[in-house]
Amino acid sequence: LDLLRLALLRAARSGVDTLEPPMALRLTALLAPGSAAAAEKAAPLMALRGLANMAANPALRPLAAPHAGAMLESLSPFLGGESPPATRLAASSLLLNASSLLKDKAAAAADE
Repeated sequence: LDLLRLALLRAARSGVDTLEPPMALRLTALLAPGSAAAAEKAAPLMALRGLANMAANPALRPLAAPHAGAMLESLSPFLGGESPPATRLAASSLLLNASSLLKDKAAAAADE
């Protein structure tokens, strides 16, 4: 997951846009309460960082935008004080990047 989140930081759409289910949903599924990955220490951190990178990368933003709601809904278990600081920071980064993505999407729709 660590290499994947780095790849999503600089990736072009090539390859990522052909995945089924989409990458954003795959990473969000790792954050679901009760999933084996969510119980691990590093998996939620890397999934959150990967989603934050997708929402920040201009080439991948169109792929992340349709799943922004699901990404934001997955954040609540990771924003509280019981999560490690690095995980809270990754969740906060995703919140910021997804909010920016939705703001830009709304601005683009208003311009049309």
